Amino acid sequence: MDNQDVVFKDDNWIEANAIVLKGVTIGRGVIVAAGAVVAKNVPNMSIVGDVLAKVIGFRKIAAKKIFRIRGKIVMDAMLISKMKYPQGDAGAIRHETLAKMLKKIGYQVMVVGLGKSTSLKIVGDQIPYISFRYGDSDFPSKVKSHLLYQHNLKKLLKEYQPRLILVDDLGPTSTIWLKRYCQKKSIQLIHDSVEWYSREQFAHGKLSVAYIKKDVLNRYVLNRNFKIIAISEYLKKYFESKNIECCRIPIVISEHDLCAEKTIQDDKIVFSYAGQPGKKDYLHVMIGAFARLPEHLKKKAEFRILGCTSVQAVESGISKEEIERLGDLLSFYGRVPHEAVLENLKSTDFTILMRSETQRYAKAGFPTKFVESLSRSTPVICNITSDLGYYLRDGENGYVVDECSSEALEKVLEKAIAVSSENRKAMQKAALDTASECFLMDSYIEILKNLIGK
Repeated sequence: MDNQDVVFKDDNWIEANAIVLKGVTIGRGVIVAAGAVVAKNVPNMSIVGDVLAKVIGFRKIAAKKIFRIRGKIVMDAMLISKMKYPQGDAGAIRHETLAKMLKKIGYQVMVVGLGKSTSLKIVGDQIPYISFRYGDSDFPSKVKSHLLYQHNLKKLLKEYQPRLILVDDLGPTSTIWLKRYCQKKSIQLIHDSVEWYSREQFAHGKLSVAYIKKDVLNRYVLNRNFKIIAISEYLKKYFESKNIECCRIPIVISEHDLCAEKTIQDDKIVFSYAGQPGKKDYLHVMIGAFARLPEHLKKKAEFRILGCTSVQAVESGISKEEIERLGDLLSFYGRVPHEAVLENLKSTDFTILMRSETQRYAKAGFPTKFVESLSRSTPVICNITSDLGYYLRDGENGYVVDECSSEALEKVLEKAIAVSSENRKAMQKAALDTASECFLMDSYIEILKNLIGK
């Protein structure tokens, strides 16, 4: 074992004939199996083995002992959610970036969710996570997972004793319980507020259960016992009006998410949308705009729709005849993995996003797909909702649509189809520059530190 430039944290166990190469950091509580060759950093509480060492297990049983070595709490921050972390949806991605930010500040972080795994694992940049999910996606398993969530969380909190908890939408009941628990244990409690529904989103309007829960949470449950991370200026102003300490952190990314790679067609302008119709985004407005294009411009355009099928589009209220008339201009890809959405951006000229300017959900939220598009050097075409006006510069890193209508979008599509190859490249660079300047997580570390008071 070569000790030069090797960093060993506390409570390691290195077995016989193990080799640790220069520049490697061995985390706290690590076991390195006999004969293993360790060539890269090893996360806390892991067991590594094999000739080219990799994580083969995690020391959950001994965690209570190791995480409080020499009286100091090591696993001192916990991100708690009912999301399917780390499966890659927008909520899971945000949780991972916030976990990485806390880690950069100096916290040892664990993520709790309802993802596929039910054992302690490591994901991303060595972030341990645990899932309280039982079984598969069948209804009885979902019910069991939610009914036992609070019970399992209480046991986990008792075991790890964090001094900071960051939570998203657990629903009013679980959030009230957690608030009381944190008050009793003197744990700092932060809520990540990312949305506030509109009644127009639901078939039963104000009577919808999801609408009522979110409204009760934001209006009555979240109070000065919390500190708030708000995803938008709209939510920040609301919570500040209640005298709650608050900061704004939009969707953030790491440097490794930036990508300048593009494979663009010369004969067609490719537009893309990723999402599902009838929830937040107005796909019918987008398809209606393409239907209005003159025939000679339709031949120069391709519109890729990821996340729904043509059948689902029709079921959402989009005209079947309109879809059929557009023919090969439209390509429906159905539900695809998040990685495929990002890969598609490499061959996309413009992404499109259309939302209501007046409904609360569009003011309160912040679209993840906007940041993902810019970070993959893809200009965005959209109307201004949320805080997008802070970042979108018309004709530079995208195009601004005057209003949420097919007529207004059609005018912008004509402009985008006519743009020269040289200008497209300039817009792609400007999109990437905006992502780098405005959405890197390191730019928001001090803001988070100030909120925490560290």
